[in-house]
Amino acid sequence: MPARKTEKTRRPQGRPSTAGAVGKEAILAAARETLKTVPPGEITFQQVALLAGIDKKLIRYYFGQMPDLLKVVAIQITEELRNRFIASNVHDGSVRDRLRLRISIFLDFFGSNPHYHRLVVDYLFNTIGPERDAALERFRHSIGELQTLLSGEHATGQAYPLDARFIHVSIAALCEFMFSAKPVFTALFGNEVDSPAFKERFCDFVTDLVMGSAAINVAASDKSLDKPSAAARTPRKR
Repeated sequence: MPARKTEKTRRPQGRPSTAGAVGKEAILAAARETLKTVPPGEITFQQVALLAGIDKKLIRYYFGQMPDLLKVVAIQITEELRNRFIASNVHDGSVRDRLRLRISIFLDFFGSNPHYHRLVVDYLFNTIGPERDAALERFRHSIGELQTLLSGEHATGQAYPLDARFIHVSIAALCEFMFSAKPVFTALFGNEVDSPAFKERFCDFVTDLVMGSAAINVAASDKSLDKPSAAARTPRKR
């Protein structure tokens, strides 16, 4: 009597089997680690899967396509940046001290996320939906805090009438450039660019740049107020 063939039990469609239990957070962590060296437009499921030690099908199961994964990463990183700015608000000190703290946050942030600008623009701000709106609202809150800081409401009586929107994006661009254009800095400054002391120097430079611009703006405003109007300079006819 012929032996009966044992039927293979087929696993139903759904979550792919893995050697270990790997959840969304582990995949996000692997994606973020990969983004430290790979631009968002060049990252692949295979790279993330290798770092996480999983089948790349598991990434598709949780996130769908690569833009969906990168959007979640962009949201997560944006929330972390906002939380760091919120935590910095409890620090006392002069306008310069607190401005420098915000700049140091940007430097640390871009040091850990050198491709954040491209990530957030391409995979979050270029989309439509509540996630984009929430991210923009976080930016507006951070800019509002910077405007309050520059107005001197909580530190000194001197006001710095600068548009905080320009200042915020300018600081971000300067801090990001230090990492995205590191070969340029290395060519100009040598190996010292890798030292903590160099980062402190750069932080001081950006702080002084903003404070100096604010002082010039104040001086120009005061000068325009002191300058007599054209009507006042014209002698009256008798």
